[in-house]
Amino acid sequence: MPINLRASVVSVRDDQPRSSDVFLLDTNVLYWTCYEKALSLASQQEQDSRKASLYSAYVNRALSVGATLTKCIVSLAELAHVIERDEWEIFRCSEPEIKLKDYRHQLDKRREVVEQFQMAWLLAEGITDQRSLPVVTDAHGLRETLQLAAIDSYDVFIYHAARSAQIRQILTDDADYGELPDVQIFTANSKLIDLARKQGKLIRR
Repeated sequence: MPINLRASVVSVRDDQPRSSDVFLLDTNVLYWTCYEKALSLASQQEQDSRKASLYSAYVNRALSVGATLTKCIVSLAELAHVIERDEWEIFRCSEPEIKLKDYRHQLDKRREVVEQFQMAWLLAEGITDQRSLPVVTDAHGLRETLQLAAIDSYDVFIYHAARSAQIRQILTDDADYGELPDVQIFTANSKLIDLARKQGKLIRR
């Protein structure tokens, strides 16, 4: 099913951040910039490495000009979930039969997962303004957004947190965010950039 593009899109491949920018960093950007093992899995492709470099470089440029970077508390849960999944996949290289729940209950492995997550979150605190936008509890609004856009439940909370904080700029690799209205998506996602170009929604600043 094609993306129903409602957002405007800015390519981080070309854009120069401004001091007036206020970006909400999506979980995938935090993952690539803050989790040290993000590209250590054999399943990670060369394309992911290039994307990680692009987002890290953009974050550094944004910081260098004094732009504001922030995050959502929901990303804490999502980042923990992704890091646990990756740590489990790495461990399965030596014990391929182990189930996730069995891995989770191995105390030494659990400590390693928590340590990796804590290090990632500390790095996230270091590159953002240390705000963690709160969860929005308007269930009606959340349901409406889920009906409007084909996004997952983490994303809908992150989007509403951004709206509540009056933040319109979202730095993400997730093309699904393009279905959300009233936001500017800053991305290196080629599919989303190409679609925005075709529809006249690619912004050059």
